[in-house]
Amino acid sequence: MNDIFISYRREGGATTARLICRALEEKRFKCFFDSDSLTFGSFADNIKENLKNSPNFILIVTPGSLDRCISPDDWVRQEIALALKLYQTNKIQRIIPIFANGVTGFPGNLPSDISAIAEQNAIELNHKDFEANFSRLVDRIYHKKRDQLLNYFLDQHEEDDPEALEDLHCTFKSCLSPTQQMHALKSNIKMHWNGDARILLGDYLDGFLRHLCLTLNLNQDGGKDTILRRIEYWLTNEENEQDEDPYATVSKNILEHYLNEVPWKLVSLCDQLDIKVDRRSPSKMRQILSNRLELDLEFPSLSFQELKAVAGAALGEDKIEMCRKKELVELLTDTYQRGRAETV
Repeated sequence: MNDIFISYRREGGATTARLICRALEEKRFKCFFDSDSLTFGSFADNIKENLKNSPNFILIVTPGSLDRCISPDDWVRQEIALALKLYQTNKIQRIIPIFANGVTGFPGNLPSDISAIAEQNAIELNHKDFEANFSRLVDRIYHKKRDQLLNYFLDQHEEDDPEALEDLHCTFKSCLSPTQQMHALKSNIKMHWNGDARILLGDYLDGFLRHLCLTLNLNQDGGKDTILRRIEYWLTNEENEQDEDPYATVSKNILEHYLNEVPWKLVSLCDQLDIKVDRRSPSKMRQILSNRLELDLEFPSLSFQELKAVAGAALGEDKIEMCRKKELVELLTDTYQRGRAETV
């Protein structure tokens, strides 16, 4: 008994059908592919017998492959018609059309005995998304014992169990080659990413983010948080909107980290702008002072550790690695003033 019967038109479809057959056989499915699988005896009897004993029917649709189906004697038409009858009686469990070589749909003039094939969900196989679409094909194929084993195995792994997650990661690596793993991960990230730049990029180092900014034609100044903010701004604003001044972005980030790392300065900063606010609430003071670039920040009065914390977060750890206190004061002062020039 075969797992899959592959129907195709020899002219224009044989190569594609053979490639799909080989890929499925690598997954240990037993495929009926007439040029390899026919035994001695009547061609018609062999075809029909193998079709009746295959729970999955795959139809390879290539350009012009269904044109000759207008003839009742056409073999592809007869295979489709028999598959549809067997499907109605549950002798075939899955009918899966595959569009290949640029085909995107069924012709509109199919004979009535095979027109129902157009109601089946088709899968497009092309070079660009082959891995993802081939995975969809494998998911669609019915195999009772494989499905039972796989479902039982997966059900044993609780979703909130860290050890079970680690075990599945190991199984994932065992099932796929490194190239296949990369394709699978990329496809799933595309499918599940919610558009949050920090989820996508938050674990990467400054150097990677700066290179990404270079690729996106964005300013590369600033530390990790500054760069992430810049990418978020770019991501969420329209193409024709004027970009925020990159220097102002860095200055705002310096101010924010100054407010977070030097809480003992909050009251004097509020006094500087004559702001009336509850002085017992640091969060309220930070909220009011945020983005107020007219504030004068007294970097020389900060300790070396405070300067490192502010500069490292706003400008990048790699930019301050060898800096002494005097150099940090000068760097923060110059950078902060440069961003204020256009706004103050």
